[in-house]
Amino acid sequence: MTSNFVKLEKFDGGNFIRWQKKMKFLLTTLKVVYVLNTTRPLEKEVETLAETRERQKWDNDDYICMGHILNGMSDSLFDIYQSSISAKELWEKLESRYMQEDATSKKFLVSQFNNYKMVDSKSVMEQMHEIERILNNYKQHKMHMDETIIVSSIIDKLPPSWKDFKKSMKHKKEDISLEQLGNHLRLEEEYRKQDDTKNQFSHEKVHTIDEEDGSILYMGNASTVQVKGKGTMEIEFTSGKVLTLKDVFYVPDVRKNLISIPLLNKFGFKSVFEGDKFILSKDERKNRVLEEMVNAMLSYSGLSEGYWGEAMLTACYLLNRVPNKRKKITLYELWKKRKPNLNYIKVWGYRAIVKVHEPKRKKLGEREIESVFMGYAENSKAYRFMVVEYNDSYPINTVIESRDAIFQENRFNSIPHPKETLCSSVQSLENNVSNNDTLTCSEPRRSKRARKEKDYGLDFFMFLVKGTNDSSNSYGPI
Repeated sequence: MTSNFVKLEKFDGGNFIRWQKKMKFLLTTLKVVYVLNTTRPLEKEVETLAETRERQKWDNDDYICMGHILNGMSDSLFDIYQSSISAKELWEKLESRYMQEDATSKKFLVSQFNNYKMVDSKSVMEQMHEIERILNNYKQHKMHMDETIIVSSIIDKLPPSWKDFKKSMKHKKEDISLEQLGNHLRLEEEYRKQDDTKNQFSHEKVHTIDEEDGSILYMGNASTVQVKGKGTMEIEFTSGKVLTLKDVFYVPDVRKNLISIPLLNKFGFKSVFEGDKFILSKDERKNRVLEEMVNAMLSYSGLSEGYWGEAMLTACYLLNRVPNKRKKITLYELWKKRKPNLNYIKVWGYRAIVKVHEPKRKKLGEREIESVFMGYAENSKAYRFMVVEYNDSYPINTVIESRDAIFQENRFNSIPHPKETLCSSVQSLENNVSNNDTLTCSEPRRSKRARKEKDYGLDFFMFLVKGTNDSSNSYGPI
C-alpha cells in the first residue's frame, strides 16, 4: 500500500477535487473510507465482546485514515491540520474550505480555456490533454458547454505550423466529436514525426539572412508564398562533413526544408533514393566504383544501357552490405544494428522462371513465365523481375516482385556468356588454322594428260620492235 501511496501528488491547496478523488480511491482500497461518513461507536458500561471489537476496529481505521490524509498533504498544510481529532473532522474542514474556493474559481476556468493557445515547442497531444483537464473541471463544477463549440475552439487554438490542418478540419461538412478530434490530432502528429525522422538526415545552421522586398515563391498547387529573406545555410551530415548552401530562401509559410536535387546534381553531387532513405554523396571514387559496377553488370548480363537505373540501385544495394577497408563493418549494420543476410544474393541479369500467383493465375494457362532478374524489392523480402516473353498474365517489359522463382544461372538475356563467346571464338579460330595447315601440307593434284609443245608452223615469224606507236625500228626476225 505504501508504494501506491507514494504515487499520489501532495495536496498544496490547488485542484482539491482531483486530489479528493484520488484520496478516496486509496482509502477505499484500504477499506477505511467508511470512517469519513460514520461516527465513533459510543462506549458503554456494559458491552459485549463484539461491540468492544467494533469500537477498537473503528478507532484503528480512523487512525489509519487520518494518517493517510495528512501524509497526502504538503508540509505547510500538514502543520495546520495535524491537530484534528478524527479523520471525519479533518475531511469536513478541507471540504468546507477548499470546495468554496473551487466554487469561486469558475470564472478563472472560463478565462483559462478561452485564453489557452497551443505552441509548436510542445507536443500537440500533451496540450490537448491540458485542455481536456480544464474541460473536466467544467464538468466537476457542473458547467456545460456545447461540444461543437468546444471542437471549433480547440481547432482555432492549434499552433501556426498546423495551418493547413486547421483549414482542412474547418472545411469539413459533417460535425465531429471531441473524441474524433483527438484521434485526428494524434494521427496527424504521428505522421509529422515520421516525416521529420525521414528528413532528419542532417543538422542545419543558418548564418546570415538578408531581407527580401516583394519576392514570392511559386508552389506546386499554383499558389504563391512570401519570401522573407535570403542567406546561407550549413548542413552537417552524419559523416561529419559540412555542406554550405548559398542563396537559400527563408519562407516561413513552408513547413519543411526543401533542397533542389537537380541543382545539387549540377554541382557534382550524387543523390540516390533507396527505400525510405536518401543518400547524398560527392565521393569521386565512390561514383567511379558505381559506374564501373554498372558497366560491368550491363556488359555481363547483355542488357541494354536503358536499364542503368536498375543496375545502379542494385549496385548500391550490394555496396551497403559489403565492408570496406576503412570500416570493417557494413553500412547496413551501422543503420540497422544487425548483420546483413547474404544467402539470397543473386547475379544481376540472370534469366529466371517466375511462378504466377493469384489473381493473375488462371485455371487454363501458363503457371510460370520467363523473366530477367532486375534487383531486390524495397519494401519486402522479394526479388524484382522483368517479363521478357509474351504470356497471358503480364504484359512484356512489366516489372513484378516475387519470391517463388527458379534462377537459371548459366543463362542470360538472349546473349551467351562472355566467357563462352570467347571460348567459342578461340575454338573456331583454332579449327580454321588447323584446316589451313591441312590444305597447305596436302600435295597438289596433278593432271594425267601428257604435255605437248605448241607448234605454230613454218611460216610463223617473231620480230623485235623498239619504239612507240608513232615511230618504231625493226631489227628483223628473231
